[in-house]
Amino acid sequence: ITDWATAPHDTGLVAACDDKGMVELWSERKSVAIVNAYERAACSSVRFHPTVAGVLATSSSNSSTKNSQVRLWNIDSGSESAFWDCAVDGVVDSMAIRGDGQLVSVSTHDGVVLLLDPRAGVGQNSSVVAKTAAIYAAGRPTRCIWLGDKPYLLSTGLSRMRERSAALWDQRNLGRPLGSLGLQASTKALIPLYDEDTQLAYLGEKGDNTVRWVDADPSSANPLAELGSFVVQSQISGCALMPKRSLRVMGGEIARVHVVVESGGAGTGSAVIPISHVAPRRSYLDFHADLFPDTRAPLPAQSFEQWVAQEPFTIPKVSLDPSRAVGSLESARRVFGAAGPAVPAQPAQPAQPAQPAQPAQPAQPAQPAQPAKPAQPAKPAQPAQPAKPPPSLPDAPIQRAMPTP
Repeated sequence: ITDWATAPHDTGLVAACDDKGMVELWSERKSVAIVNAYERAACSSVRFHPTVAGVLATSSSNSSTKNSQVRLWNIDSGSESAFWDCAVDGVVDSMAIRGDGQLVSVSTHDGVVLLLDPRAGVGQNSSVVAKTAAIYAAGRPTRCIWLGDKPYLLSTGLSRMRERSAALWDQRNLGRPLGSLGLQASTKALIPLYDEDTQLAYLGEKGDNTVRWVDADPSSANPLAELGSFVVQSQISGCALMPKRSLRVMGGEIARVHVVVESGGAGTGSAVIPISHVAPRRSYLDFHADLFPDTRAPLPAQSFEQWVAQEPFTIPKVSLDPSRAVGSLESARRVFGAAGPAVPAQPAQPAQPAQPAQPAQPAQPAQPAQPAKPAQPAKPAQPAQPAKPPPSLPDAPIQRAMPTP
């Protein structure tokens, strides 16, 4: 397995790709689909579309031909062919889809970041809307992610001196980065993670034992300024962020990074270590709205047809306040249900009030005829049992006599 991803609209749906070009989907631990994405190349990345359910993006990696392909699939249509295909010069190291689903970014082994529009056309140059210069040393691993649905990117790579570095970019001006961060030398790139609610980025040092968190606000006076770090006791091989809706918000937990380490202890093999990032507060009795703004709802924002037609849309969001979380999620389902799977049918359930016809069951009150059972009160004759008190008299003196020894 070279990469895997979880669907943002269905946490039970997982996609994984391998070095033979195959992509397999699992739902509730059962294989539901297998896609032969690439016949003569490895599939290096797989991502779910952030706003449309059932759309999957893949990228190939062919080190022999130095060419790659980025494809989009509509897995809900049942088609075995990709509906969009873009050829890329160089070996693709990573791929990401902007939070609003409008653009796709890829970083290559040549140290270049490209921006692709999947609705612009098919072919090598028809979909490329922008690209950076060779910002990192060729032949070294690179990564890039979007800052949510904003027009900003965060990239990581290695310099010619093998120094790890990260850079923040504005997609409207890729001539120079808004900010950069340099770290110690290594042979592996940083793993970038981003929390769009707090505008913090987490940089996992693959092959090392540190996770740093930096200011990823593009409007900040010093973008990518280091704010802190976590240290684990073993080398990191991967990391990911826990979804916001699973955090302990009443405990001030603003993020949780799950780190995969090569050894969890003597003889234990690899392990997953959760690192909790808690914001300090005097009290955690109340919900802190300043720490937890409304976050993305696990619902698609638009249908596939609406996305292709480039229709305007709004990203659904829900409250993290425990007292409002359920109500806000139900409200979001009523508003955005049309883009999702058969959710709108639920509002029709109010028609069930027709069931009140069941009140005809009150005929059951005829059962009160059972009061005839009061004849059982004849059992009071059992009070004759109180005659047992006499035998209990000897017991009492025995208990009082026990303490004398």
